[in-house]
Amino acid sequence: MYWTGDAVLVALIILGNSMTILAGRLNRILFKITSNHLIFSLAISDLCVGFAVSYDLVFFFYPSLDHYKFSCLLRFVFISGACTASFFNITAIAIDRYVSIVHPLEYPTYITKKLINVVVIVNWCAAIFISTIPLYWNTYQSTKKCKLLNFIPRYYLNVILIPMFLIVWISMFVFYWKIWREVRAHFQRLNELGFNGHCNYNKSNQVVLSILGCFTICWLPYVIISCIRFSKLPYEPDRITLHVAYCIAMLNSGINPLIYAWNNLTFRKALCHLMSLNSPWPSEYFLNFQGLRHLVYEDIIKSNIALADQ
Repeated sequence: MYWTGDAVLVALIILGNSMTILAGRLNRILFKITSNHLIFSLAISDLCVGFAVSYDLVFFFYPSLDHYKFSCLLRFVFISGACTASFFNITAIAIDRYVSIVHPLEYPTYITKKLINVVVIVNWCAAIFISTIPLYWNTYQSTKKCKLLNFIPRYYLNVILIPMFLIVWISMFVFYWKIWREVRAHFQRLNELGFNGHCNYNKSNQVVLSILGCFTICWLPYVIISCIRFSKLPYEPDRITLHVAYCIAMLNSGINPLIYAWNNLTFRKALCHLMSLNSPWPSEYFLNFQGLRHLVYEDIIKSNIALADQ
């Protein structure tokens, strides 16, 4: 019965991220924007999550794979590597948006195409390194079922994986809190100058809350349950609870295209053209940057005009 929900989850993740990658690759405007490379890297890592969940689903139909060491270890390596890469890409996007909002004038100097490419490469190399550690550090036994706690050392889980999630979550919270504070201060200055920025301020709040909220809601239950299991407490979550938490965590990779790509006007236009089987290169685009940036820049121009008039 579990495989039905997993199959729907896999279809959602693969379809959403495939469309994001395809729209980006076929649209010259999107691909020329340096910061969009982080969005594409995130979409690729989330697409890998979909393939990893597909591989995990195979074990429901072929239980004999539990007795092969390499196939069992790859079950963890695939999902861990894809999720870790997704975590790192999400963190990089948060930093990119922080610089673009808090230091807009210095952004072109700080965030270059070379730097973005280096960040993407480092993210993937680090994710591959962390996820492949169990290939040569494990407690696998062919007589046991292929479950995480049966062959992955608890020290690896408690010292590497769980702290990594906490670092990513705290980093996202700090950067987006600073972004929200900067945007709030800017709109307060606009209101003092007589401009109504209430609508855009509400939009910026929605963006920040959707990013932090979705990541927290999706991953926090699974991390809490994992901590309970790894700490050898008397309470042991039942199989259904664990699987539901796992599916919700993986669902984050299906939601990310909506938050990071489709929430952008240029991406949406490219996707609409792609879904209508037209060329994703329309004659005109409103070329805006990711996330909150286009909301702020428009009002910065207005405030500068007002100051000049004074």
